[in-house]
Amino acid sequence: MEGIVTRFIIEVMGKPPQIVEQTLKEVSKTISKRFKIIHEEYSKAEPAEGSDLFSAFIEVEFKVKGFEELFLAVIDFGPTVVEVIEPGEIKVSNTELQSALSELVSKFHLLSKALQVLKLENIKLKNTTKK
Repeated sequence: MEGIVTRFIIEVMGKPPQIVEQTLKEVSKTISKRFKIIHEEYSKAEPAEGSDLFSAFIEVEFKVKGFEELFLAVIDFGPTVVEVIEPGEIKVSNTELQSALSELVSKFHLLSKALQVLKLENIKLKNTTKK
C-alpha cells in the first residue's frame, strides 16, 4: 500500500453547541481538500466540565502521501490523538525529516512571536488601567 493511513481525533470547544458542531464539519471539509478521507465520525456537543462551553470531537481517518504530509497535518490540525493505521513501519529520508523539522521550527517561531506580542500588549493594557 502506498501512503500512510492515519486517524486523528480533533476536539473543539466553544459555544453555542451548534457552532462547535459546525466548526468540526469545517475542519473535516478542510482535511478533505488536502487528503482522501476514509472514514469520519462526529460526537455531539456536550457541556464541558466546569465551564459554560461545549465540547465535541471528530474522529477522522484519512490517507497522506508520506511522513512529511502527516507531520504537517499534525501541525496544521492540532489533533488530540494521532494514530498511524498503516503501514506498520515508515521509512523517512533525511530530506523529508529535515523539511518536516524545518516546518516545525517555523511554526514555533511564529507562535513565539505571537506570544511576545500578546505579552507586550498585556503589559501595556495593565499599565493603562493602573493610570
